[in-house]
Amino acid sequence: MMTLESLKPFFFPKGWTLGTMVMFISFMLGGGYYLVLEMGGTHLAYVHLLYIPIVLAGLLFSVWGGVIAGLVAGLLMGPIMPADIELSIEQPHASWILRALIFAVVGGLSGLGASLFRAYLHELELKRTTDPLSGLLNLTGLKIWYQNYLKTHKPTAMIVIVAELSHMGKIDRALGTDGTSRLIHYTSRQLQNMIDGKSIIANLQTNRFAIIIPHQTDAAEVLKSCESLSSQTYTLNGIPIFIEMRFGVAIYPHDDNDLNELLRKARIALDKGQKEVKRFTHYDKSTDQNPERNLLILNRLTEAIENKALKLAYQPKIAMGSHKTIGVEALVRWEDPVLGFVPPNEFIPLTEETQLINPFTKWLLEESLAQMERWHAQGYPISVAVNFSMKNFNDAGVLSTLDTLLEKHQIPKKKFEIEVTETSVATNIKSVAAILAKLRSKGIKIAIDDFGTGQSTHQYLYELPLDVIKVDQLFTRDITTNPAAAAIVRSAITLGHELQLEVVAEGIETQEQFDLIRLWGCDVGQGYFMSRPLFADDLTTWLETHSVKKKKPGA
Repeated sequence: MMTLESLKPFFFPKGWTLGTMVMFISFMLGGGYYLVLEMGGTHLAYVHLLYIPIVLAGLLFSVWGGVIAGLVAGLLMGPIMPADIELSIEQPHASWILRALIFAVVGGLSGLGASLFRAYLHELELKRTTDPLSGLLNLTGLKIWYQNYLKTHKPTAMIVIVAELSHMGKIDRALGTDGTSRLIHYTSRQLQNMIDGKSIIANLQTNRFAIIIPHQTDAAEVLKSCESLSSQTYTLNGIPIFIEMRFGVAIYPHDDNDLNELLRKARIALDKGQKEVKRFTHYDKSTDQNPERNLLILNRLTEAIENKALKLAYQPKIAMGSHKTIGVEALVRWEDPVLGFVPPNEFIPLTEETQLINPFTKWLLEESLAQMERWHAQGYPISVAVNFSMKNFNDAGVLSTLDTLLEKHQIPKKKFEIEVTETSVATNIKSVAAILAKLRSKGIKIAIDDFGTGQSTHQYLYELPLDVIKVDQLFTRDITTNPAAAAIVRSAITLGHELQLEVVAEGIETQEQFDLIRLWGCDVGQGYFMSRPLFADDLTTWLETHSVKKKKPGA
């Protein structure tokens, strides 16, 4: 299959000089001259064979190459070449002059066509390897440069940087697409002016650049120039725009040899730096979350949900006054034949980043509510708490499934509890509050999990329609050794009661912790001291001696 790359050697021959051109034309035309001479003169059609070297000369050496070849061919077939050698008939002057002109025109046209085609190929190459907005190399062009550089050099170390312009969303909303385009163009020009010649710059996407420093000795100067760019302002539509850039750094060959991997690892460093509010962040292998394993987890989890291969364990929630089990929290457990045991803190965050969270939650609701129906039928009227993700609130199908399942399994809505974490609602507390209020109006209980770990705890209490706060185990576990933790837990219990909320203490692991929590008036306790999470059959046995008084079926 003919491609752009395969055509290049023909239309762009390497190493051609004026001398080479002269030799080529002389050889081709000389061969044609002797062929016509041997065949008996210009009266035969063999003279048209000379169009071949003329056209080739135009293709290879552009317009002037074709014209010169045509004129030389015209002279060779001119006065010195008879029309018929055997009969010694000379050519009419008009005949050979006209032929020479035709030869020159054909050579020139072929050269012009080749030049236009070369320009077209060059334009295609630029589009393939260059970003049209910034004029910098794009990812394809950077890869070509990288491969060629490694072929011709033996670098001991190279610095690969991914740089990102911050706050582009705000700038776009304020100034529009034209404003962001002008800012990108300005930033690209500034990068080129400051570090061009010492590094290779490419535009990876709208607000993200790649910088490769081939010589490690130039790294300090380039990094200093990059940092100075972040202190500049650019006036756009009369508004001074502060250029804030952050940089992720990976090193060849220490971190990797492959450019794709180096860029990926530099992006990981960049993301880490944004979270830690650092200007420059170097790639750290210990923070890489193993993307291959993550993809395998998501693939296997999809099958596990479809095949109902996940299991639920239930951790009892104990009334601190009566020591009886009044409810459970449903916790997912996954033992995969390929991956082995996968802890929830590994696969659930991955699930929340994809649309898989919704079928996962629907399975969780179906499984837990079906089990609740069995326990209620056996006379154990306990409640169940299920963790919800932010994405669940954006899917009307999940909430509709919840209503359907509560009705199907005849679970009183006051016996069902939705747990949300402070961090999950922080991004859009207003919209979450509206959805939670609607659920609460139906009788479903709403709990805020990991209470005390967020940055705006009192705001959640003020704005969210809550029934329960769960004090995070981070504080509960240290109440006997850390006065600050004890003060936080006591304050949370007091605050919860003043707001007429039920307070649950998580992470109780010792008798001393249990006694203090009960002394401070906490309503419910949860932790390994009372019970670890149990599968359904084991929890049924547990309920026989640790539950509230059994109700008679049908009572």
